[in-house]
Amino acid sequence: MRLLLALILQITLIGWVPAAIWSVYALSQYKTDEKIQAALAGRNRG
Repeated sequence: MRLLLALILQITLIGWVPAAIWSVYALSQYKTDEKIQAALAGRNRG
């Protein structure tokens, strides 16, 4: 039982690293998409 709990805790802690990296990447992509949409909307008005 203790081994299973230790394994689950290790997997959870190790999973934080790729999740944090992915969240930063996803946020940067979202902001880039917003900038592109704003630039295209400004170009269409002019």
